[in-house]
Amino acid sequence: MSLLYSDPAYSLKDACLAFEQGVWHLFTSAFDQERSVVARSRSPDLISCDPIETLFDGLEQDRIGMCSPDVMKGPEAWILVCNSWGQKKGFPNALYYGVSEDLTCWRTLRPLAQELTAGTRVIDGSLAWHEGTWFLICKCPGRTRCAQARSLDGPWEWIPGEMKFLDGTTGEPNEYHRENFQFLQLDGVWHVVSTDFVAYSNQNYPWLYRMEGDPLLPESWLRWTQGRALELPTEEWNSLDAHNAVALVDHRSHDGWVYAIFGGKDEQRKDEFCGTASEEKHWARGWNRLGTARSRDLVRWGV
Repeated sequence: MSLLYSDPAYSLKDACLAFEQGVWHLFTSAFDQERSVVARSRSPDLISCDPIETLFDGLEQDRIGMCSPDVMKGPEAWILVCNSWGQKKGFPNALYYGVSEDLTCWRTLRPLAQELTAGTRVIDGSLAWHEGTWFLICKCPGRTRCAQARSLDGPWEWIPGEMKFLDGTTGEPNEYHRENFQFLQLDGVWHVVSTDFVAYSNQNYPWLYRMEGDPLLPESWLRWTQGRALELPTEEWNSLDAHNAVALVDHRSHDGWVYAIFGGKDEQRKDEFCGTASEEKHWARGWNRLGTARSRDLVRWGV
């Protein structure tokens, strides 16, 4: 485990995993010195994986790029959510989704919830399906929001009210901003993973929150409690920014493990990928690589 994949031509982050017929499928943002695409790879064992290849580049949608994939198993097929990238003039970053029966062949991306978000920058979407209703969490300007719909193609509506993310120790909201969300069920209870962070810093922390109420009630999707940081391992390769945009897969029914995938970086090649404000082709991300960890209890994590 630990360092899974790196590529000298790309900064990789926002990764997620899915398992189908004995194969792990990896999806990730891949940033080069010009743009981002959603890329994919396959792995038999999460120890090594195939070289990445572009899955969605945004050109068909007339966007500069695509990034921030999140994959989930829907009632009939696999669904991948991502967002456009690059802030094309007149087209703020927006959410899209793709559909696949086998994680290999994907249909063309379709707009997601854009009747709610048109004209507004919205990123980092994640979907949940519960008892006939879709729920969408995403990062909007200045806040995190949740919407619901009976169909992926809408109509979507915001669930009224503010989302609450409560620290499990204090019972109060923590002081962080958050992004890069993932809905998932653990032991039959809905949870959300988020990257909680200090603005304008390399201080990123993966947090896990638990739904407090009845998922049949829309307001329950706004209140997340028992929040705690996931204590994932840090090694030399991710010593600067250790666990960015963590995503989990509960694989315990197969082998007893919950797996985490995350981006990280150290000082190596930082300047090459950061550049200066005058070098617009360089993006201030550093050379991020992808790593994995696993746990049997979501408390003790190892490589």
